[in-house]
Amino acid sequence: MIKVMTIREAAEIEHDLAQAFPSALAATVSVPLEDELQDQHFVSFPGALVSLWFANGEDAARDHGCASLAELACQPSPPRLLAWENVIVTPPVERPAGAVKLIAYIRRKDGMTAADFSAYWRDNHAPLVPRTPRLRGYVQSHAVPEYYAAGEHPAFEGTAELWFDSVDDFFVGWTSPELLEEQHPDTANFLVGGPYVCLTRETVRFDRRS
Repeated sequence: MIKVMTIREAAEIEHDLAQAFPSALAATVSVPLEDELQDQHFVSFPGALVSLWFANGEDAARDHGCASLAELACQPSPPRLLAWENVIVTPPVERPAGAVKLIAYIRRKDGMTAADFSAYWRDNHAPLVPRTPRLRGYVQSHAVPEYYAAGEHPAFEGTAELWFDSVDDFFVGWTSPELLEEQHPDTANFLVGGPYVCLTRETVRFDRRS
């Protein structure tokens, strides 16, 4: 399955996503919370993040007007990540009204290959995260290999998404020893920060996945 994550202007998210992307199996929209609810070091992306899931690369490319996933990967705008998912903690289908999702864009550290970065994130770092207090979901989205086959170096090479039942629950996890003393030091082994880290509210537009 291919996941297409695109940062769009606020006006664009009012469109009927099911009609605009007929091959998509699911769609969500994540909008950053107000600045006063964010950590002071966070940087929110503009507009909203639209995430679409497709059965394969051919469907994703066709719905975006491209002949192949490699062609879509080479499109310079809008800001977009084509990814495959690694679901470590499945987010609950039913969530409270105050639920939030942290989205962090990341890049691999200098001198590390894309394959080594992906493997370390998946095999070494991922097992640390489920110990975060109050965590309700954790998903990694890894950049597809078509970027590198085409000679592209994407602006961001993955996103980490973490779900919590409330802003208060998020800050319990964010300031916990499990995160500060285990996870944060480990990130230096494989990543550098990306352009955006922020808390969002997520809305499921449709979900046809079985």
